[in-house]
Amino acid sequence: MKSRVTAMAALVVLLSVYASAPAYAQHGGHGTPAASAPAPAREGPYAEKLRIGEDGTVAFSAPTVVGELLIKPGRYRFEHTAEGDEHFVGFSSSDSPSDAQPAARAKCRLERLKKPAKKTEVRALVQGNGWRLVEWIQVRGESVRHVF
Repeated sequence: MKSRVTAMAALVVLLSVYASAPAYAQHGGHGTPAASAPAPAREGPYAEKLRIGEDGTVAFSAPTVVGELLIKPGRYRFEHTAEGDEHFVGFSSSDSPSDAQPAARAKCRLERLKKPAKKTEVRALVQGNGWRLVEWIQVRGESVRHVF
């Protein structure tokens, strides 16, 4: 448990340092001005609910942290598994067969909901650098939320 807390603290420090690094202008191509200026970034983390497909897939457009797991941008299918008293959310590439073992798993805890979830959602905090930090996943019809 202590190593998990230490790892999470190190991850938070790493993300904070990365998010506060100065932004440098990208080279637009041999002195040619860029076609349009990028949209200004939001200050600080903000919450975002990611869309989930009917087949249980979610698209991460930036590096995403789920528990102690770092997931590269891409489209993934997720599933919940339990081993004794421990619960996990597994992520597989959406291109892999549906019966394939998850490529990565993150440990989670269950949080009771007052009533079953009306829709499947992933709630993430978007950091200043664009990375996502997933807080929880809930699945339509389940009366628990998977919290990281």
